[in-house]
Amino acid sequence: IQPDGKIVTSGYIGRSGPENPSAEDFYLRRFNADGSPDLTFGIDGIIIQDESGGLDASWDVEIQPDGKIVAAGFGWQSWERAVVMRFNSDGSIDSTFSGDGIAIIEIGGFSDRLWDIELQDDGKIVGCGTCFVSGSDSDWCSLRLNPDGSLDSSYGQGGFFTLDLGDTQVSAEALKIMDDGRILMAGYGVPDGTYLMQFAMFNTNGTLDESWDNDGLVEVIISNADDAVKSLAIQEDGKILAAGYGWNGFNYDFALTRLNPDGSIDLSFDGDGKELTSIGEANDFIESIYLRS
Repeated sequence: IQPDGKIVTSGYIGRSGPENPSAEDFYLRRFNADGSPDLTFGIDGIIIQDESGGLDASWDVEIQPDGKIVAAGFGWQSWERAVVMRFNSDGSIDSTFSGDGIAIIEIGGFSDRLWDIELQDDGKIVGCGTCFVSGSDSDWCSLRLNPDGSLDSSYGQGGFFTLDLGDTQVSAEALKIMDDGRILMAGYGVPDGTYLMQFAMFNTNGTLDESWDNDGLVEVIISNADDAVKSLAIQEDGKILAAGYGWNGFNYDFALTRLNPDGSIDLSFDGDGKELTSIGEANDFIESIYLRS
């Protein structure tokens, strides 16, 4: 949501044709506060940005204080690569960012996807996602870009890092910048053959904050089968709300858990710190959580 009430959305749009029978592009739309398309944005309220000629997708978007728009996801570059784009407030590509408006980052070497980004107060861009580092197993990964789109060498190992939190498919799905500058990430992993919710707290330089819950890592089991965090929200008192899904034995349900600021489970939340709620008769997933004032 922009300060003027306009709403910016991002995702991907499929396109077909003899040259690209199956391809997607970054796809942004802006709406006025009343929900009508903002025709001053891009072309008729829409941006379609082809980055690679193949599969490109935006999974998150943020608005800078100066009105510029940052979108992040992934694009095909012989392998999938993390992609961050910046647009001017009118929807035109911002060529001052990474030289042409598009930053393409190789992290794992095989497949790098960003799922969430946040803006620091100093204008730096922090992202998290999943990266294949061996072609068969994936790790959590994160990057930080300077305001000009270059990698921030003070973060991780040259601007990015990976974190192995289990076997096979693991992923950092959400992140939040804490008031003190630390970076909280959450998602899922498979440390012992079962998917469960995972959290990690990082210092501002990308190292694990081992003062948080003794080692910087927290695991929460909702269903003892298949659990994941998809979105985070931080309360004013510093407590951490995480939303996603859990397996009820037959299908997936809405899942919530709440942590205290130190990483311990908040037992005052529904009696045990977690809640599994069935909404429909089939699969139910929470993809985003937002706290009202």
